[in-house]
Amino acid sequence: MEILVTGNLRALSQDFFSCLSSDYHVVTCSAEEMKDPGGDRLKQIFRSYTFHSVFFFSAECDGEEEIGNETGLLDEIITLCCRYQVKQMIYVTGNGPKMHRESGTVSDRMIQMEACEEMCRQRAKDGLLSVMVLRVPFIYSVNGSDSKLEGWIKESIQNKEIHLPSPSDHVTDFINDQDLGRLCARMIDMPIQQDYTVLHAFGDNAMTIEEAGEMVFALSGEKKSAVYGKRQEDLPVEYRGDAVQTQYSWFPRHDVRVDVHTIYEKQMKILAQDVSQKKTGFSGAVMAERIRIGGEILAMSALAEVLNLWVSSNVLLQFLDFRLLVVVLMGTMNGFTAGLLAAILACICFLGESLNSVTAQVLFFNIQNWIPFALYLLVGAVCGYTKDRAKDREADLSEEYDILESKYIFLNGLYQEVLEGKETFNAQIIGYRNSFGRLYQVVQRLDSLMPDKIVLEAVASLEDILENESIAIYTIQKDRHFARLSVCSRSQNRLLSKSLDLSSHQELFAALKQRELYVNRKMKEEDPSFAMPLFEGDDLVGMVTVQKADELQMNTEFANKFSIITNLISSSLQRAIRYGEEKATSDYIEDTRVYRPEVFGKVLAIRREMKEKKQADYMLLVVDTAKDGLLKTADRLCGLIRANDILGAGEDGHTLYLLLSQTSQKDFGYIAPRLEASQVEYKILTEEEEGCCLA
Repeated sequence: MEILVTGNLRALSQDFFSCLSSDYHVVTCSAEEMKDPGGDRLKQIFRSYTFHSVFFFSAECDGEEEIGNETGLLDEIITLCCRYQVKQMIYVTGNGPKMHRESGTVSDRMIQMEACEEMCRQRAKDGLLSVMVLRVPFIYSVNGSDSKLEGWIKESIQNKEIHLPSPSDHVTDFINDQDLGRLCARMIDMPIQQDYTVLHAFGDNAMTIEEAGEMVFALSGEKKSAVYGKRQEDLPVEYRGDAVQTQYSWFPRHDVRVDVHTIYEKQMKILAQDVSQKKTGFSGAVMAERIRIGGEILAMSALAEVLNLWVSSNVLLQFLDFRLLVVVLMGTMNGFTAGLLAAILACICFLGESLNSVTAQVLFFNIQNWIPFALYLLVGAVCGYTKDRAKDREADLSEEYDILESKYIFLNGLYQEVLEGKETFNAQIIGYRNSFGRLYQVVQRLDSLMPDKIVLEAVASLEDILENESIAIYTIQKDRHFARLSVCSRSQNRLLSKSLDLSSHQELFAALKQRELYVNRKMKEEDPSFAMPLFEGDDLVGMVTVQKADELQMNTEFANKFSIITNLISSSLQRAIRYGEEKATSDYIEDTRVYRPEVFGKVLAIRREMKEKKQADYMLLVVDTAKDGLLKTADRLCGLIRANDILGAGEDGHTLYLLLSQTSQKDFGYIAPRLEASQVEYKILTEEEEGCCLA
């Protein structure tokens, strides 16, 4: 399962992400990365992954002073979520604006934040995306982040005062990012089955801003002062909501009064490390190394002078130059710098010895006398450079070895995990979603004798098995080329036409009539990606379509799964239709198309469930039968309504209901004139009045 976490991530640390299950592949994209010059960063991410959930952290989180173009960023995120069929988006924002809006305080910042929430609410209302708004107080972490609380502690350590954003009596709250991570993980696992939901998370650390400042000052024990700002309407407040506890059995575990001591200690360690890094040139180990090398050079040079003085009176040993030997040894043992220093010291000693026998003018103006100086410096530099080069090469080889070793350890561990999981995977394959056990569950869901119930469960089964939420089921009248939408996925409810002329889709229609699976290999925009016919005997009675399949789903495996499930649906529908034909005398009032009250109640309940899930639409009318009676009125309506519209009788035996399938208020504008022309008197029932029909 792939999760995207984006937006203002400053207050989050690794603790937040560690709370998410290891089964999740978490992708992060901060607000700064979203504003890249190219502007395609987010689009590339959505094209590369198939996200189950998207978390967008508002700039309002943690009381950020600058929120920038939040509406533009949020609009881009929501658009991409709708385009790539993300199951749910969680918009994490501050809890300040909601509370102060209730008290009547309004600001430009709050208007923009209200616009963001209204954008989420509208997209959810349109059925394009399931949105959850999570309002949170100040977020903080104990393991390093850029939260406001940690900023105050840093400021307290470095200065004698801290700057707090609001008046001292402002009551706020703090939530640990690890507690927030646990809540977000449960939101992923247990999404609320509503289009738009608002929840409040709390940290159970309510205190005033003045108390927060005193808590920070008490860490160092020094007397410090606080500077209070005037911001209040846009900062987090203390709000304890019970919905998160009820829905997710969640409660915060961290106490900010305890955690601040951990944060303070870590900040002090970081400050100490920064100071020590500035003084790395004067560390004890470096100074000890330099003293050792300097002592060796001085000691060896002194010994060389003693030996040179000893052999100066010996004719057989006068050719030995112990100074040159010291230069070679120092350069070879300690590197370029030590070799050069030893050479300089040897030159000074040679100069002192030479000035005892010749004058300075003779020494410096005779080029032959420069040779010993050049030789000492050249030997010291070459030997030292050779030593340093060998040392660098050894370090490079050691680093390369460490990298190769880490890669080997990783690959070996991965190989071991694969071996260990082999048997587990073999056992799990029996219960996997594409296995026979999974198909048996589909058969159980389709085990019904009501066609409406079967098509409702068919959409859910196909979405589950195929991992695709663009399913549609059409009905086709015998010897006709018009397909009428019966039920579809909620994401397609507002996009698909209620009626489809198959004569304008020649390749699709031809494949259906040949009982073949249609695959849109030419990528025609007007045709679905996949389509499978539904037959009753030799008659084409419907089709099941996958409107949009991504590139990874345009393969034989996906087509085979789609074909198998569709055949199961077809078998269940044929069985239900045959049962309905055999039982027609008991389901309908004799010699009419009017369902008996108990049967109509069941059909209406299924249609209402489809409407609540935004998978189908309908309108329910109650028709006046006082003039002609129920039977004559029903007979007159049969010539006016479509084949998929339904007539049903009320409990009193006189009330007649007309259920217009796949009809909205806009569509009813075309039907109403036809009813009025036939002098049919009717009333459109509200949802509350529909409930009386189900009672």
